[in-house]
Amino acid sequence: ESTDLDAWLTAVLDEYEPPPGIILRRQTASGATLEIDRDRLHRVVINLLDNACQAMAGEGKEAAGTGECVLAARIAPEGEAVEISVSDSGPGIAPGDAARIFEPYYSSKRAGVGLGLAIVKRIVDQHRGTVRIESEEGRGARAVIRLPLASAQQSSES
Repeated sequence: ESTDLDAWLTAVLDEYEPPPGIILRRQTASGATLEIDRDRLHRVVINLLDNACQAMAGEGKEAAGTGECVLAARIAPEGEAVEISVSDSGPGIAPGDAARIFEPYYSSKRAGVGLGLAIVKRIVDQHRGTVRIESEEGRGARAVIRLPLASAQQSSES
């Protein structure tokens, strides 16, 4: 469906309740409208928000040195694409884990089966986008989804 991404992400974030002690910051000013599967991308964003909150559980304040656990969601235009990012002030991702995080059934968590990020990647791929994780151990992590703008999607179909 043709979707105003700023309004869509605002609605997703409005219904999301981070755990106590985690501050949700948002920036939604891309001005972008895209053809997306709203429900499937909703699942992607919620999965990334949940992962970020889990990463900060008990460690976020100390890891970032900021005195607060911060979860941030941002959407912004980037050339011929729009980027949706979710970042946290958690402990970051160990270098050995970073290379494997999109593999099905891989998890560094005690709970879960390791399908969350594999599903995220599949859904983003189906939208002709990309997803990457940026992290510096001890300084949090940032998941970045890059989706081509409608004009880029149309030209790739020609």
